[in-house]
Amino acid sequence: MSAQFKISLRHVQDYQFLVEFDESLPSLLTDEPDPIGAGAGPCPEQMPATSVAKRLGGSLVFALGPCRQKDWDEGQFLASSK
Repeated sequence: MSAQFKISLRHVQDYQFLVEFDESLPSLLTDEPDPIGAGAGPCPEQMPATSVAKRLGGSLVFALGPCRQKDWDEGQFLASSK
């Protein structure tokens, strides 16, 4: 991924916004949970937690790469936040 990137934010309705990345990635609909919004997508508070969990998960996969067993289940990593 390039160090520079561009995103666009487009208002859809109420508290729903469409986040658009470059042409190679699908758009992401964000929304507020009920009762403020419709809960049609992740809320802004979930996005930083998602980013941190993904980065830590990627680092773990990289660090374990040399010692992973052949029967490694890619679904075994679970991160959660409260």
